[in-house]
Amino acid sequence: MELREILDAAVNEIKGEDTILPEARIARLREAAQRYHQPNPFKIGDLVTPRGDSKLRGAGQAQLVIEVRRNAELYFHGDESLPSFGARYDMRVLALTNKAIVAVCVESQDYERYTGEGA
Repeated sequence: MELREILDAAVNEIKGEDTILPEARIARLREAAQRYHQPNPFKIGDLVTPRGDSKLRGAGQAQLVIEVRRNAELYFHGDESLPSFGARYDMRVLALTNKAIVAVCVESQDYERYTGEGA
């Protein structure tokens, strides 16, 4: 990739313009759909991190799996326009934010194994 392409992509991202080609979009959506229908691949004690293309912040930061729910049900509470409506919280993780440790219910599809420093 040339410098001009990198700069154009950065400017488009700042502007909020979509630069994903249709074929790439379809491939990513199919991959996400496949991941959604797979069983949770993690177990208690695994280090995980939010996927870079998920709705979550903190990609690349380690979190610790503390609970795995094999028969998680869909969550239909609250505002229907939010991503949490209809979510399947099949995992609980410990995260460190602003020096506070918090336990959060999450969807395993939004996570990948943490392979960074200290793993």
